[in-house]
Amino acid sequence: EGSFERVLATDISRDALEVAEINVERCAAALKCPIELRCGSFNSPVSDVKATVLVSNPPYIAFSEIDALPPSVRNWEPPVALASGSNGMLAIQQIVAQGAAILAGGGILALEVDERRASLAAELVMANGAYNGVAVRLDLTGRERFVLASRI
Repeated sequence: EGSFERVLATDISRDALEVAEINVERCAAALKCPIELRCGSFNSPVSDVKATVLVSNPPYIAFSEIDALPPSVRNWEPPVALASGSNGMLAIQQIVAQGAAILAGGGILALEVDERRASLAAELVMANGAYNGVAVRLDLTGRERFVLASRI
């Protein structure tokens, strides 16, 4: 839990942002800061800010893996929310590279990743040179699903 001046939430899908807007309105009384919704790809909607925290649940599945997903995922989520290039890492690569310009010094980068790619994503963050304290964290089921780092 943290205290924030504001939250900027982004998505490439206008439909997803319409749902988010409904949720923001429903939760307005409980919110501790304003939430601004912006449409765009990866970090582009927030390229004009210096953030203290950058959290992303990007697409992280390879195109070839979509058919193997459980129907509850494959048939519910649009492909743009799931697939990220031929290796599943395209979105993570872009967020890590662009995130360095968005995060203020000491800011936190938090990425949700596919457990099969967690160490690869952590290596990518370390190799960028703009982050330190890179760590892989487990989800509630014990799977490596999160990469955390601090902006130098």
